[in-house]
Amino acid sequence: MSGPTAVLPKLSYSIKTASADTGFSRSRIYKLINDGQLQTFKVGSRTMIHGAALAALVDRFAASGTAQETF
Repeated sequence: MSGPTAVLPKLSYSIKTASADTGFSRSRIYKLINDGQLQTFKVGSRTMIHGAALAALVDRFAASGTAQETF
């Protein structure tokens, strides 16, 4: 019988998976990127978000309670 297995966090997210996993719209993700609140990197032509940066963003919103915004 084997013990529990650790679930590793994602190291990076595409815009689509970041949107799906956080519940933020794709438009919100792009706005956060354009506002400098979320850093990205490129893999070929694909825009990626570092997993730790996305987690930190969600933590900041959760701590401040300001995830609601209209645009």
